[in-house]
Amino acid sequence: MLSWPPAQLFPALDLARCLALEPGAAAALAESAGSAAQPGAGGVSLAVLQAAGDRGNAAAQQTALRLAANCVKQPPLRAWLAANRGGLLDAFAGAGGSGKGVRSSLATLLLNLAIDLRAGGASSADLAEPKMQVGASCQAAPAAERGRGGRCQNGSRPQCRAVRL
Repeated sequence: MLSWPPAQLFPALDLARCLALEPGAAAALAESAGSAAQPGAGGVSLAVLQAAGDRGNAAAQQTALRLAANCVKQPPLRAWLAANRGGLLDAFAGAGGSGKGVRSSLATLLLNLAIDLRAGGASSADLAEPKMQVGASCQAAPAAERGRGGRCQNGSRPQCRAVRL
């Protein structure tokens, strides 16, 4: 299913997203995940990269990002995600302008990566790339969605705060 054409990939990504949270299924997904550098064999790498490249399919992009974010949960997929972090972040670098859902999923992935890096003993220098990606994804939001003067569309202040990682 993960080798389906990009336009029909959404259901397979959604199923893989759910399976990534279960230990046994995560191990099976990790065995056939492939590499972001050479995704030709199929598996999670190919599916996520195909969704990342399909800029007209926000549902597939959002679900691929949510799948990648869920990969932090189980050790076998966490190892795959760590090994392919750079390729995945590069693939989704321009996804910030694809809509709120995609930006939210990208921010979730980046936050999960940063937390995982920090839990693994990463230094502040190691966290520079995820921090820059979060900033870039936030800046990619259209001005109409960001509001004016740091306020939301309804005039209230945003209900989020910066966290030092």
